[in-house]
Amino acid sequence: MKFSRLTNIKLSSKIFQNAKYVKLESGIFGFTLNDQLKEKWQAALEKSIPLYLNHLITERPILVRIVTIEGGRYILYLPNFPEDIEDMITLRCWLERIFNCAFERDYIGYSFNPEMIDILFDDDKTIPHQFLTQ
Repeated sequence: MKFSRLTNIKLSSKIFQNAKYVKLESGIFGFTLNDQLKEKWQAALEKSIPLYLNHLITERPILVRIVTIEGGRYILYLPNFPEDIEDMITLRCWLERIFNCAFERDYIGYSFNPEMIDILFDDDKTIPHQFLTQ
């Protein structure tokens, strides 16, 4: 799937006013959480490893805005500090969706923490861990 751009915005931003909020659910994926990965994820939760690398971020939530080529706007809230295993599953599923999309413009926003990405994807090399831009 191809989109115009992917950016981060703060909740207080007026840029999201005409956007559609996407309800975060893990969706249907060919993903099985085994005991070894569950333990790894639990350790990450206990260490409070953030999703975003540069956490000079305020207490306000950071939202991910996806803009379609036609100009439609969608907003996702990906929590910086997941609270439980269900949050981890949801993050993994949405990041997998995003990593498998193409964007016309480069990603502008907070850097995703490579440590958390590696933990979420358990070093799975079949899923790109970067944004595809053209």
